[in-house]
Amino acid sequence: MPMTILPGWDSLESTANWYWGFHLAALVFVFLLALSEVLAFVYGGRADTLRAMADSARAEKQQKEIDEAKAFHAAQVEEMKKETERAGRKLGAFQRQATDRQLSPAQENALIQALSAFPGQKITVVCIANDPEGCRFAEAFKSVFVASGWNCEGVNQVAYTGGHPVGIEATVNQAEAQAGRIPRAADRLLRALIILGLSGQEIFVHPAVPAGQIEFRVGRPPTKTAPERKQGLTSIQ
Repeated sequence: MPMTILPGWDSLESTANWYWGFHLAALVFVFLLALSEVLAFVYGGRADTLRAMADSARAEKQQKEIDEAKAFHAAQVEEMKKETERAGRKLGAFQRQATDRQLSPAQENALIQALSAFPGQKITVVCIANDPEGCRFAEAFKSVFVASGWNCEGVNQVAYTGGHPVGIEATVNQAEAQAGRIPRAADRLLRALIILGLSGQEIFVHPAVPAGQIEFRVGRPPTKTAPERKQGLTSIQ
């Protein structure tokens, strides 16, 4: 018989031992099979978890890169807007300055030559408050007066009630003007302004102007419309 080659085949005790041995081996095999299935399930779940974590990290990284690109683009757009606004402000300032009333070098030289004959003449230069163009024009005249040797400390901004001065007004003390004692320097100033086309043919008077002094007012630019009413002033032809 072929089975006789198996160990302990002819012994009752040996076959019983082999039976329990194989039975135990079968149980161990079943246990290991079950354990391997459990471990396969656990590691399969872990693999799915790690895969999901990797996908989530990759998606988060991609989203971060997208957000950074959007933020960079938004920053560039904002910087371009600021540059455009700055350029617009510079252009606006340039356009305003280009339309400002200005004294040409020839006008400045002519005024200095005419006024230098009266060194020490006290003159106050005023402009309308919150009128940048008028104040810049007033500063130009102040520089001419200082270069002529006149006593001119600076440009004062005045808030007028009612109408504002228009153009250029050379104003002297009212009492002196009525008495026929208009300062020669004021007369020379007015003549120079008329010749240079900077002012009309009149000297203005006001009681608040100190005697012997001149108040030089720079008002709004003259227009072709009806001029603004000059409050508290009397003109002498």
